[in-house]
Amino acid sequence: GGLALARGDPVSCSAEWAATIDKLREAGEGSEVEAWMARFASGAGTDVCADVAGRLADRLPDCPALVEVLARKLLADGRLVLANRVLEKASSRSPRILALWAELALQLGDFEEAQSRAEALRNGNLASLSWARWYDEFVARLERSRRKKGAR
Repeated sequence: GGLALARGDPVSCSAEWAATIDKLREAGEGSEVEAWMARFASGAGTDVCADVAGRLADRLPDCPALVEVLARKLLADGRLVLANRVLEKASSRSPRILALWAELALQLGDFEEAQSRAEALRNGNLASLSWARWYDEFVARLERSRRKKGAR
């Protein structure tokens, strides 16, 4: 699938990666393969990654590292609807994905949803000082955004 991705062939890449994800899911393993897929995707073009993300959206929750790479590419390119779809399906798999999903809601100006997502992350990661710090910084940015929107 990686070679197909590099060639800009999302159809072949998606078919090969879907089969790989299914096999990894059945075997209950695959973090090394998933990491390889994520590294390959990080070097690929945004258009082909967007196509692959759309085709694999239902399988991606099993590959949080790949979700994160694809979502960051989509967000950077302004493909917010697809990024939301990919992040939503995988948000329970990783605090990093849930944080990206909260950041997306903030970017879209959906303050209630942004806060809800951030609180879900905080509630699930209370023992982590870094996530507590992220939450505090996020809430501060959220409040600034709310005030800014209210001032308009």
